Order: sequence, then C-alpha cells, then structure tokens
Amino acid sequence: MDIGERLKKFRTDKGLTMKKLAEAAGVSEPYISQLEKGSANPSLGTLKKIAEALDQNIVAFFSVENGEQDVICTLEERREIVYPGGRIRAQLMVSKLNGKTIEPLYTIIEPGGDTCDPYIHTEGGEEFGVIIKGQLLLTVDGVDHYLSEGDAFYFRSDQPHRWANPGEKTTEIVWIITPPTF
Repeated sequence: MDIGERLKKFRTDKGLTMKKLAEAAGVSEPYISQLEKGSANPSLGTLKKIAEALDQNIVAFFSVENGEQDVICTLEERREIVYPGGRIRAQLMVSKLNGKTIEPLYTIIEPGGDTCDPYIHTEGGEEFGVIIKGQLLLTVDGVDHYLSEGDAFYFRSDQPHRWANPGEKTTEIVWIITPPTF
C-alpha cells in the first residue's frame, strides 16, 4: 500500500471528507485528492501536518504490516523517503516501524542537498549518526559542525537543527532517531 492509499484509508476510517482533512491540515482539497491518487508527493512537513490531522504518527504512512517479526531488511526492501528538492533521500532500514523505539535510516545527500530551515522533532528524542562517506554540515542550536567520513554526532531532537552536504561528492550517513518520527 502506498502513501496515497494509506492516506485515503486513514481519512475514510476517521470519517473525514477531503475538504475537512484539507482544512485541518492547512492544505487545499485538490491537493489531498492529488496525494490520494499518487499524482503529488508531499513534503515531510506537510505529511506531518496531515498525519496530525488524522491522529496518526507519520510512521504509519511508511510502515509495512506483516505478521512476522522483521529481523532482516534487505537493501531491496528499504522504503525510500525523498525530501523536497530531491537532493536528500532517506531509506528506512527496517521493514516496519510500528512498535519500534528507534528509527534507523540510511541517508543519502547529494552535493548541495540541504534541509534549509532548522527544525525540531519530538521533545525527549535523540539522534545519532555516523558519516559513512562524504561530508556533512550539521547545525545544532545555531552552531555549525563540519563532519567527515568516520565522524559521528549525537544530539537531542528537540534542539533546532539542520544539515547539508557542503562537499562535491555524495554524502552517506547511518542515522538513528528515537522515537521514530517518520
């Protein structure tokens, strides 16, 4: 099931019209229709607003439901999240997030990829990562940190943060977030 199908299911299960959901999420009714049909891709910020309007965690849009414990997640099974602008992609490194306390991501940032504005996650959350390849400019609480291959970072998710690839090569990071935010 893709994001559009899940969105429609959550909306209808809650008994909301497209118009009511659009009003609650601060988007247009035609945009909700486009999302449900799969003809538009929401930004993470927009998807988070829609999830909140549906009383869902954003994780619910990406989780794969199956009855078995997911011990292994092969490269082919990873679900990809593309950030606005397309220069940042994050692959979920587990087949489902429901019931998990951490969110492992393999993040790929093309040269010039940037989250732009600082943002925060859940109060009490934490983030850890290690740079596998390339460079990362990580700004936490307004302080810039330049990281290279092999460097690691750790910070509270409720601290304003943003990140970018300042280099000329693709950056790859194993990123762990708790609790899950996607």
